[in-house]
Order: sequence, then C-alpha cells, then structure tokens
Amino acid sequence: MSEFPHFDNAKLMIAASARHCRITIEELPVGQIVVDEVGTIQSIDVSTEKALGFENACGIRVSELLLEADKCFPQKLSLANVGDWGSNKIHSVEGKEFAARIVCVPGAHPKTFLLSIVFG
Repeated sequence: MSEFPHFDNAKLMIAASARHCRITIEELPVGQIVVDEVGTIQSIDVSTEKALGFENACGIRVSELLLEADKCFPQKLSLANVGDWGSNKIHSVEGKEFAARIVCVPGAHPKTFLLSIVFG
C-alpha cells in the first residue's frame, strides 16, 4: 500500500479543495430547501434563493413557489410523503418559470424535510 505524499502546503491544498467543492456545488442546477411539516421554508441555498429572486425566503410556504402545488404538495408533510414528487414548475418573484423535478427526503432535524430541486 502506498503512502500519501507529504505536502508542505497541506493547509493551502485543503483550502483550495474546499473552495473548489463549494464553487462546484453552488454552480450545480440543484436547489436545496429545508421545510417544516407544513411546508414553511426553514432554509434555502443561496443560489436557489438568488435564482428565484428572494432576499430571504425563510418563512414563506414552499407551495407558493410551486405552480402546480395542489398536484404534488401535501397539506402536511410526513414520512409517507417522501420520495420523488415528479416534475413541477417553480416561479420566481419576477414571475419567471423554471421546470424542475422535486425529491423529498426526511430532514436532519425532527419534523423537517429536505426538498432537492433539480432544475431542468
């Protein structure tokens, strides 16, 4: 088994790697929105917030962003509602529409859910 090479600038390399990962994630066409069990946005990633034209989307009901909310968004989220919610249209503050696929998984905290928004 080979050993890892010794780098004199290990801290610099780690910082550069972390920056590269952050930039890559910020540029991906995937949004991450954390909602509570009634769909109120608890947190949203910066690039999605900017794309949708919000300065602070926390506290907004995520169903307000979904043009076809009645088709996919349940009245109250539960573990029975996790999975692929399929395609939907999301609209921005300026009225711009985005086609997206939404996947819901349990969040890191109790009674929260992570919505992955894959823009397409």
